[in-house]
Amino acid sequence: MEKVGYLAGIPGFEAAKAAGGAGMAEGAAEKAREGTETEETGKIPVEMMVLHQFTNRRLDELLLNLRKAGVPKIELKAVLTEHNSGWTFYHLYEELKEEHETMTAGNQA
Repeated sequence: MEKVGYLAGIPGFEAAKAAGGAGMAEGAAEKAREGTETEETGKIPVEMMVLHQFTNRRLDELLLNLRKAGVPKIELKAVLTEHNSGWTFYHLYEELKEEHETMTAGNQA
């Protein structure tokens, strides 16, 4: 439930306050045990790559070197922006997932 700006150490972002103080609600805890993907559990079933302070050149170099090294492709990638740094990590995941599904839908035909 943390904002990605906080996770990246961007000044001005503070840690989220724990809801209820004692942890997850009972229903969210049950979903976490089941492995269900929800915002409350924060369970994300895929790998994501989130980059901060990368120039286009450095980003291209990173992606090229990952391919050369044989690192399996990470489908969900994002560069932090002023717009998305205020999102929770789960919200970023949902946006990337939707964007990826839209981009790959045309390749399925």
